[in-house]
Amino acid sequence: MRYFIVNGVVPSYDGFSTRLGGSTDLITRKKAYKTLGLAIPKLGERFIYRLDRMGSFSVLTYDVDQSNLIIKSRSQKNAYCLANSFRAVLGVYFGLFIPWQRHDWLLYELSRSPSNVTTFKELTSLIKPMTDYERLSEMDLRVSLGSGCGLFDEQLIWSCQFIGHLQKSHDRFLQAMLHLLHSHYILPNDMTGSYYEFHYSRDRKEESTNLRMKRRFEAQIEYDLAFLSAFRAIESLLKCNNWKGRSIDLLIRQFDKKMGTSFAKTKYECFHVIFSGWKKYWNYAEIIDKFLLMRNSVAAHSPLKRAYSLNEDHVYEIQYFVQTMISDALLD
Repeated sequence: MRYFIVNGVVPSYDGFSTRLGGSTDLITRKKAYKTLGLAIPKLGERFIYRLDRMGSFSVLTYDVDQSNLIIKSRSQKNAYCLANSFRAVLGVYFGLFIPWQRHDWLLYELSRSPSNVTTFKELTSLIKPMTDYERLSEMDLRVSLGSGCGLFDEQLIWSCQFIGHLQKSHDRFLQAMLHLLHSHYILPNDMTGSYYEFHYSRDRKEESTNLRMKRRFEAQIEYDLAFLSAFRAIESLLKCNNWKGRSIDLLIRQFDKKMGTSFAKTKYECFHVIFSGWKKYWNYAEIIDKFLLMRNSVAAHSPLKRAYSLNEDHVYEIQYFVQTMISDALLD
């Protein structure tokens, strides 16, 4: 069995996502718990969720109340499959984005089980360096592993359960989630329905045409790349990257037969139609064909003069569309 720390995630304890007392001093933090009448967290490893044949998630607590997410797996490949799935679910469904930095690692491997670790110094002694020159100092590791997305138990458990659905299904879903996550990294969209309805849409309506065009000119490349990443997610779901001569309706029916869904018979409801000028309800094949035409325009498959000029609403719509397809296929 191999053990890995997930970087960029800070699990909470009893609803607190940061250290009590705001101090690195252990005695001060213990006093903070006593002052609030709370039990001091139990040190060590706490099991969270197990996925058959893949591995398990647990939370390691040390130094009073500092914690990290641990993945146990028999191979590095399986560990990264779980970690990437976890990163995608957090970003797409909770708007919590684990920092994607090339100079840092998503997973740090440990030399043995951390179940008996009670201090950060003990934990750092278990971290395997990737190379001889890559031995990070305790301070660097404390900054790296002590920061990131604060995560409550309910979010952690729901994410693990969703990953269970991903793993029981086909690779198409994980690939689609990762493409969709990358789209969100380029142009995040974690608005709730109420925020979109009562704030975003109303604020946009009050914008002048000049300001709206300025926004488009400023962020055109981001719109294009975010849209293309989201469309790659559709290609992953339908297992199709060559659309020439392909029937989208047939691809939808094949997907329904494979996954037990009914997209070929149901309508998709657009949410970001205020500025796109699109109709409210679409057949799934019809709107994918619309996205395909836009993708061809953006990806220079069409003449130099664009048939479509994307704005943020087009990107938000395709992101929401992919998220809806994945959720309906896995959770319904």
